[in-house]
Amino acid sequence: FTPNYHDGIIQHLINDIDEADFDVTRGGQVEIIGWLYQYYNTEPKEVAFKKRKYAETDIPAVTQLFTPDWIVKYMVENSLGRYWIDVLHARNDSRSEVEIAQAYHWQYYMPESQQNEQVSLKAQKELTEVKLEDITLVDAAMGSGHVLVYAFDVFLQLYESEGYSKRDATENIIQYNLYGFDIDTRAFQLSYFALSMKAREYNRRFLTLELSPNVFDILEYTDLSVQDFEDLITTDQQSSDITRLLNAFHDGNSYGSLIHFTDPIDFLEIESIIDTKPGEHQLSFESIELEEKKHKLKEIITVSKLLCRKYTVGVMNPPYMGSGKMNDVLSKYVKRHFTAGKADLFAAFMERLRMFVSANGYYAMITQHAWMFLSSFEKLRQSLTQDTLINMAHLGTRAFEEIGGEVVQSTAFVLKNQNLTEYVGTYERLIDFNSQDRKETAYLAAVRDQTVDYLYRTNQANFKKIPGSPI
Repeated sequence: FTPNYHDGIIQHLINDIDEADFDVTRGGQVEIIGWLYQYYNTEPKEVAFKKRKYAETDIPAVTQLFTPDWIVKYMVENSLGRYWIDVLHARNDSRSEVEIAQAYHWQYYMPESQQNEQVSLKAQKELTEVKLEDITLVDAAMGSGHVLVYAFDVFLQLYESEGYSKRDATENIIQYNLYGFDIDTRAFQLSYFALSMKAREYNRRFLTLELSPNVFDILEYTDLSVQDFEDLITTDQQSSDITRLLNAFHDGNSYGSLIHFTDPIDFLEIESIIDTKPGEHQLSFESIELEEKKHKLKEIITVSKLLCRKYTVGVMNPPYMGSGKMNDVLSKYVKRHFTAGKADLFAAFMERLRMFVSANGYYAMITQHAWMFLSSFEKLRQSLTQDTLINMAHLGTRAFEEIGGEVVQSTAFVLKNQNLTEYVGTYERLIDFNSQDRKETAYLAAVRDQTVDYLYRTNQANFKKIPGSPI
């Protein structure tokens, strides 16, 4: 990074990248951040790929894959956007979903097929009182923040349509609506930066406000034990809860947002321990060290509470890693907690994202397509039938333009965390379009003309008629 405008990175940034790519009105900036971050990971990824198993420190590089812009818009518009349309219809908004989507300029919103009245009524229950501040979206592996930044744009549209100023909407979005996690510190920093700059764009005072984006670097705490707090612990329950927290975050850089707790943790009881202050006469090296450990425990509690809560919408491009490449720590954790998705890390995150989402909420993902038909994912398919498959864009190969050949075959989809047994889902078969741009063009054509021969509609219950229930 030489400070030279004629020879060095500044010169290359100015001359080698189209100025339009930095135009905030075109949305190019978040893509620049993502591509640069992916390029930064190229060399460590190549080194890691040669290993028999990935070390914990390899995970960020080998699982980082920047999501194409149109896929991000597809996922967000068909999950967050769809939820908002549900809310408006519950409020007796007379416009069709197509008219509402067009009013917000959601190009990638795929209208649902005609449903019977019973399905429509069931889907709209309990939404009349929903406020925008109540709607939360989580990206459980946020990377450089691409999903969150576009979700910010959509939330801003929704707030403005409800009469909020851009300035007030920005404060609410950062404070209440968006959440993200990652195990990569640099990815966390980029997401934090991208969201902060997005907020600053619409609220010039934002950087002086005491508000921070709700994005978190899931850290590892190997130097803490329950014995560090034994003088403060007064109940067996406190001891048990602290032990469970410390065990989970001992390998936080391996588990990331897969961390969850099958039994509830009494956070109030643990926080009462942290809040105890030493008297002046007690100050010593030991008490100072204890305060530092209490601060670390507070960090763990902050992240854990958010990992335990429910969100209205979940959107993510999960990390891909076959079980054979997982290190022993991660492999044991996935096999124990995500048995249906243990064959690959992306499938474990399919289970995990489902846990994050509240009843009647939506979750959208882009994953490898193997879970749709391989026998090793049959239990996963069975568990997902408890929810409703709203839409699927089966992408096949070359959905990511920087990956050549047949390396990754993908599918993007949206599920509703509700069992609508009569629901007829919509499916776009895009595998025969052999580039990222052609897939996008074909998808948009299907949005405009739903009679194209690669768009299909069926009730997901029909898949059970086939042995193994493949999609």
